[in-house]
Amino acid sequence: MRWLPGASANNLVVKPHLIRIATVLIVVASTGCAGAPLPTQSAPALGSPSTRGTKNGPLLYAATIEGHAFVFSYPRGGVVGRFTIGAGDQVWGACADASGNVFFTVEQSATSSLIEEYAHGGTTPVATLHDDGYVASDCSSDPLTGDLAVTSYDLGTGGTNNVAIYKHASGTPSRYFDSQMSVAFCGYDGSGNLFVDGSGSYQLAELAKGSATLTNLALSPQLVRPGGVEWDGANLAIEDSGFARRFAAIDRVQVAPSGASILGTTHLKGLANRGVTFWISGGDVVTTAGQQDTLIGRWQYPAGGKPMKVFRARGIRGEELYAVAISITPSAR
Repeated sequence: MRWLPGASANNLVVKPHLIRIATVLIVVASTGCAGAPLPTQSAPALGSPSTRGTKNGPLLYAATIEGHAFVFSYPRGGVVGRFTIGAGDQVWGACADASGNVFFTVEQSATSSLIEEYAHGGTTPVATLHDDGYVASDCSSDPLTGDLAVTSYDLGTGGTNNVAIYKHASGTPSRYFDSQMSVAFCGYDGSGNLFVDGSGSYQLAELAKGSATLTNLALSPQLVRPGGVEWDGANLAIEDSGFARRFAAIDRVQVAPSGASILGTTHLKGLANRGVTFWISGGDVVTTAGQQDTLIGRWQYPAGGKPMKVFRARGIRGEELYAVAISITPSAR
């Protein structure tokens, strides 16, 4: 998980780089061969006789930080594909656009990142974007234009995190900075407004559709650790993440010109821990178990409670599923 520098007890934000060394040490101790590629034939290929019919239906994509990715049928949960994203690289985020394309943010080094795009049902990239000079973290697709927003970390001394927007998910991005907040996660609403959370004097900011400036929003009450940002069809949904289950929840946030307020909280039970990214789709919410776990839970949203389904990724002992996104083609909506 990611802990942003300069965070206090009231505004800590998850940042994987500060625990990456610990994660690697745990993996080595547990497996003795961290980062080894997974066998590509351990699950049937998409479109094979045993999975025919799933390619055009909803799919859940999930990846470990180490880049081992799985494709599940959704909502049934069977593994219908698996692949490796950038062997030796780090995967921090995932999102999907309105056409069902899936994007993964991939750290190659402290100053070089890629955003890999996969077509619905695909296991090889169809396009690659570059986030040079930064570590690409979270991402979100504008449902109206297809623009892709990526939160980017600057790990240099005195560096400033920012949100990069790739017009129509291509080319060179435009970057937006916030002097009051170190951005972490992002999410578009249904009208093309982009929201980012993070740590600092504020925990939430908005890049309104057509605007060239991030506007800070006072959030009341403040979150323990702001995590992933999603649009639930009516309000923002923001992960209030934490290692202790009593602090982990998804808050429904209403935004107004005067600021943002928490309307209610969805508590997800049934997994030992929780990750910091999640995905909302059709009255469901999915998120990872976090902390060296290979489970993904599916709950009713916003009811929460116990999971309706638990997805399991096998063959990755000692790793942590981190990035999740649900891919749905327009014909399946």
